[in-house]
Amino acid sequence: MMMRGSLFELRNPKTRHNEWQQVQSTTMVDEQVSTYSKYRGFAAAVSSCASFESDRLVDGKLSEVFAKLDVLEQRQVECKSISNFDDVATVLRASNLTARDLTYLNSPLLDGLWKVVTGVDPDEAVELVIDKPVYKQRMLLRLIAPKSYADTIEFLGLLKEHWKTSLREDDLDFFADMPLVEVASGTGHVELVQLFLNCGVVEDVDDALWRAAGNGHLLVMQELLNWAHRSDPNIHDPALRDAQSCLERLSKRCFAAAGL
Repeated sequence: MMMRGSLFELRNPKTRHNEWQQVQSTTMVDEQVSTYSKYRGFAAAVSSCASFESDRLVDGKLSEVFAKLDVLEQRQVECKSISNFDDVATVLRASNLTARDLTYLNSPLLDGLWKVVTGVDPDEAVELVIDKPVYKQRMLLRLIAPKSYADTIEFLGLLKEHWKTSLREDDLDFFADMPLVEVASGTGHVELVQLFLNCGVVEDVDDALWRAAGNGHLLVMQELLNWAHRSDPNIHDPALRDAQSCLERLSKRCFAAAGL
């Protein structure tokens, strides 16, 4: 008696071939989405289209910029981990991406990489001119003010342990002229605020508190107040009391506006 095979095995071979092609096509699209999705913007949107590969073959500009993105991806793999300014500059320069390409791709992550390397926001009239900062903290400053690039901060791992070590080793006098905790507080980056506080280079948070309050960043205010009380449980700073009162008033307004 003939053994009964699976339904898939009993189908016409041509049908099985077509189904396998469809599976392969779906897998390729998924891989493209996972590769380019981190760039967001146009790069993520167009790569998620089912027709992306065919569009890339016939559209010269699309083919050109994604070829550069592929070089960027490959150089990242070769670097294994991007852990300093030189790595970032090497990877970006190797890709040959231009400011015009970045305008076309509209990617917050790529814009941030450009800002790290050049010190300026990408503009079509600007070429890639490497401007290595003296202090590592300036890499962070470039990504948090005046425009923030959260995607790039996450991509480069600037909140990870090896960056904390670098911050401790750098000249701490830098913070006297460029208090990043104040800048981060004003822009509302809670994780960055935590990073600076945990590095042990912050003496007080009075100015940071008012920067956060002025922009309505309640979570940042709470983090700063918690740090101040952990640093000195017996602290009786009038400025901190005022900040606590301000936080409570702002919180009530937010709850009232939300109907809670």
